[in-house]
Amino acid sequence: MNDGEMNQETANRLFDIGAFIVFLAPPPAGIELGIDLHSWELGRRFSGLKLIPPGLHFIHSGGTLGRCGWLHYFAEREVVVANWDASAEKIVISPPDPTQSERLRANLESLDPFLGAYPLSATPDPSHTFTTYQRWLRLAKYITPTLVHRLVPSGYIGSMTSVSKFSDVGPAHHIAQMEFEKIIPARLISRYRNNYKDLLAELQLSFIVFVVGQVYDGLEQWKVLVTLWCSCLELVEAESLMFVEFTGVLLSQLEELPHDFFVDAMSGDSFLRHALRSYASSVAATSSYHTPMRSKKINADLVKSMDALLDFVEGHFDWELRTEARLAAEGEDDEEGEYAPVVVDLDANDGDEAGLEAGKMTGLNDDDFDTVVIEQTDEE
Repeated sequence: MNDGEMNQETANRLFDIGAFIVFLAPPPAGIELGIDLHSWELGRRFSGLKLIPPGLHFIHSGGTLGRCGWLHYFAEREVVVANWDASAEKIVISPPDPTQSERLRANLESLDPFLGAYPLSATPDPSHTFTTYQRWLRLAKYITPTLVHRLVPSGYIGSMTSVSKFSDVGPAHHIAQMEFEKIIPARLISRYRNNYKDLLAELQLSFIVFVVGQVYDGLEQWKVLVTLWCSCLELVEAESLMFVEFTGVLLSQLEELPHDFFVDAMSGDSFLRHALRSYASSVAATSSYHTPMRSKKINADLVKSMDALLDFVEGHFDWELRTEARLAAEGEDDEEGEYAPVVVDLDANDGDEAGLEAGKMTGLNDDDFDTVVIEQTDEE
């Protein structure tokens, strides 16, 4: 296949350290099978995948019963044995068998023509800055084997299943309806302040579960975590380094969504638009604050990452967040300055004048992934 070809030097290196998936009972021709953000329509001679870079990967398939897949941390030179369950229309991974794996590894050269190569250098189109593999690395940067084992012990993710072991940080509808000024980040501080990358990892995994695994639970948890991060106003000032990383994670995720994603009633734009407006205001308000423990460089990095996020959101989703954040900030200033609300004592005015208290008002389908065809030719 031409899409996703790699040079010979890289291929040789991955042949030495890369992992393999070998199907003893392969999926039938025409089935969609993918790894990470790349998918193919299988040919009838397909027998597995080769040259898989060590690390986290998500192998998935689609059928009439919806998408299902397997999340796994591949070790160097690992050979995974799989079969296709026709009745359940899903990939079934065999229990580790060192003897069988070594036997298959010794036979990899003969299997090579029937193994699809990992799409290391594939790109969706010339306009993309990153290759498909680079995009996947950005999406999974903080996810560890420990986190995967805790949240998805079996490794299996399917559109008909749910993930019930996400961290309990509050229901999405409850957090989304609260006023951001009133959300106290005590739970985040107590559980994650010393290891905030765990929370970033869960943010990444929830996004992958929804966007790639097509499990709705992932979207709900992602909304909760994004809202929580954006509402931790006190932490933006005290722990800005962690927010530099959060902003980068969120940008990499939003870049994977189509421009009309938040027009959909299910995803909605109200929670994210409100959250980002509040977050942008917090970053702007603390951009000049620094101490010996918080350098000017960290401040500059936070402002730079926030600008990149706002530039993308305003261009991709057509949201004027900078203007909205500025107007919201001006509204707050008005409430505390000369334009602050005035309560008129009606008794003192004999009811001749009516006083009003001013208040403030603030107003994935599969086509998004790369699809090519693995069609193995018949031997002469």
